[in-house]
Amino acid sequence: MNKFRFWATLLDAYDNFVNSETIWEQYWGWSEKPPHTPEQFKALQKQSLVDSINRVDGEPSKAADRGTCFNEVIDCLILNQPTKRDDITIAGDKERGVIVAQMDGFTFEFPTDLCRQFAAQYTQNGAKAVPQFRCEGVLHLSTADVTLYGYIDELMPYGVHDIKTTKSYTVGKFRNHWQHRVYPYCLGQMGIRSDYFQYDVVEFSGKQISTYKEFYPTFDKGKIEVELERQCTELIAFINDNIADIDRSTTTIFG
Repeated sequence: MNKFRFWATLLDAYDNFVNSETIWEQYWGWSEKPPHTPEQFKALQKQSLVDSINRVDGEPSKAADRGTCFNEVIDCLILNQPTKRDDITIAGDKERGVIVAQMDGFTFEFPTDLCRQFAAQYTQNGAKAVPQFRCEGVLHLSTADVTLYGYIDELMPYGVHDIKTTKSYTVGKFRNHWQHRVYPYCLGQMGIRSDYFQYDVVEFSGKQISTYKEFYPTFDKGKIEVELERQCTELIAFINDNIADIDRSTTTIFG
């Protein structure tokens, strides 16, 4: 029996490859001078997927680092402790009313009130969220066993919260993401109750900051398992078809 290890954002990367033509049309279909053709964009998405499989670290991204830093600030407030990460520094500026975080040469300033209000939602009736909770479960396919795993931003009693930061939010933006399927599935296998999944979104649009919630109700184990089986089966077929591009010295998908 073959064995694989997949994580939620890897499943997202596979979707980006499969749906590359739709994504290209959405962003550049109106443009007279798009930066690349649909075929070129699909090739880029394929390489991005292969890089994800091979655990290739890309160049530091300001947008990604902003999200990581904001998440770390919230975790520190929940736990009431300084960051333990070596790659992030966090300091408060009381005079200006901001929390300053630095990562990869980027500096971010988050309003202190926003951070405290955001963190407060993860404390209910004296119970605090468990930040960065590692979940894991096994999906049994006819030809392989797939270990699914990931780190939940904030595990609350009976629910999962994932923090997202973005420059632009539209309703249902994360509907097709896999975290709200993978994490509840894993928790179910761990015997941990999960009645809902919620994306807690912060939109940083210039100096304007807005917050949103994207809620997914009670976990339907049967429906989600069917979706996971289909996605993982297709991803395994992609890996087998492109095995020459898979670097076994870096990837963690096997075993």
